[in-house]
Amino acid sequence: MDNAKTYEYLHRIMPFMAIVPDRHGGVVFVSVPKAGSQSIHRTFMKKIPHLCNTRGVASVLVWIQKQGQTWDRMNSFAVIRSPFERLGSLWHRWNKKRKFPGSFDEFLRDVQNPPSWDLWKHTAPTTLFTHYEGEQMVKTIIGMDELDSVPERFFGSHKELPWKNVSGRTSHMDMYTDEQASMVMDLYAEDFKLLEEVTGVTV
Repeated sequence: MDNAKTYEYLHRIMPFMAIVPDRHGGVVFVSVPKAGSQSIHRTFMKKIPHLCNTRGVASVLVWIQKQGQTWDRMNSFAVIRSPFERLGSLWHRWNKKRKFPGSFDEFLRDVQNPPSWDLWKHTAPTTLFTHYEGEQMVKTIIGMDELDSVPERFFGSHKELPWKNVSGRTSHMDMYTDEQASMVMDLYAEDFKLLEEVTGVTV
């Protein structure tokens, strides 16, 4: 993996505040919103400075060099969650907090053409975080069903991840009409393909 491509990839995801090094060094968690990210952040991570501009890329690359590593050798990982579950969970959270008081249908229409940066960064496809120009940039991608293995697998820890299920649902599929489901499948086609590769789950 060449340095220019690594820089371009990191530069693209910096505004999403997605690069979160382990506070002890050696692990990089590429944080996809509404895919277990807050649980991992609170337990193991801290953000590094200058994440929202190109200086953030330099900070990450310097940090990696201090570990005696290169990006493609780093123990980086991300979590993928079904777009149906990500969107349903996000709407429930925002609706409860009155951040988005509209209906789920109105929310999905906005997702197609996000009117704000905040909505876009929370609903951007997982593949935007994990891939660049067709190449997987994160060493390991796991499914939500493997989330409980994160502490020991990546940090050698026996801590349990904290969970807070705002919606109280185990699935959000019953929220979607056939038309809405079709729209989401088209919009997140690459994510569904990656989800199948990682977890074997087909839609």
